[in-house]
Amino acid sequence: MRTDGRKQPERAYNIDEIKTFIYEHADEELDRTQLATMMGYSVPHFHRIFTAEVGQNITTYIRRVRLEHAANKLITGKTDLTQIALTAGYQSQASFSKAFKQHYGYTPGEFRKLKFIADSQVVEHTISGETNMIFIPNLTFNGNCREALTFYAELFGGQLGPFLPWDAGTIASIPDATEEHIMSGTITVNAFTIMGSDQFGEMYTPAGNISLMISLEDVADAQAKFTALAEGGQIWMPFGETFWAEGYGFCQDRFGILWQINCTGNKRS
Repeated sequence: MRTDGRKQPERAYNIDEIKTFIYEHADEELDRTQLATMMGYSVPHFHRIFTAEVGQNITTYIRRVRLEHAANKLITGKTDLTQIALTAGYQSQASFSKAFKQHYGYTPGEFRKLKFIADSQVVEHTISGETNMIFIPNLTFNGNCREALTFYAELFGGQLGPFLPWDAGTIASIPDATEEHIMSGTITVNAFTIMGSDQFGEMYTPAGNISLMISLEDVADAQAKFTALAEGGQIWMPFGETFWAEGYGFCQDRFGILWQINCTGNKRS
């Protein structure tokens, strides 16, 4: 990319505008001298200011943004890994895969396959000329999506999918948003997928009239899972025997999600 052809700004950019510029031009060559000039600083002073404000040096930040772009390309089905690696600034698939795994915990190939665990369940399946529709709950959290989905995966014996953080452009435009906040995460339990994400401000609405209902075969197991979910939350109906079930309980967990735990047992009709 040639930077000398770009129109110079009429005023100095601030840090958030620089971050947005980096996000919008991440697939191009980003010249540090050009970025410093856009803020009206010398290169050394720009590096000091950027690191102090963002918490990462400019090189690390650009690398992270490019890895986010690469992850989005994998999700959208752009599968030419060599081109994705080169665009992200890596000279080989091997170096790109190593950096990607350090950032996301999965190689690009593993990341794509795990993402498709959820996607494969919403693909239309045609049986005898009829189309089956599959619903996947998408839970919203107030900044603790990763903690919540990890807890659910451990409690229910599920498989965690990749956590995709919000992109740098979104983080720069939303107060209090950080790279730790999750745009999309999944867990899969017995071929059933639950998705989750962190939302901010007015975008986040605590659970109200929607709850997840889990049906279990063993009443002791149901009791144990209800107790774990209710810990640190609020119990709306204590777990116990009802006219329709050997055990049933209704609670809100510490993440704000409503749960109904049911074990019909010998009262199954």
